[in-house]
Amino acid sequence: MMEVRWLSGSSCEWLVKRLGSSFIFVRLEVADKDGSPLLRRSLLLKGKRGRVKLVFTEEYELEDALKTLRAQGLLVGRLRLRSSRPPSKLIPENLKGGGG
Repeated sequence: MMEVRWLSGSSCEWLVKRLGSSFIFVRLEVADKDGSPLLRRSLLLKGKRGRVKLVFTEEYELEDALKTLRAQGLLVGRLRLRSSRPPSKLIPENLKGGGG
């Protein structure tokens, strides 16, 4: 089960995958760029002896962060539906293959 670890009031991270002796984490934080607040999501590769390498970063201003949050909420809702119903119930009747 995934564990979200809060680093501060405006930053958290979670483990995504182990890669050999290293670990890939996602870090989500509120940051400032040129005086404007933004949401930053970074992929970090953490290795031996505390070495950390930034692999990728994406930044969102408030409006774009809200759009991604809405999209993620919709997809989580669909995931919830799939988890609560057998796969055959997810396919509308008119799309099911059948004889005749």
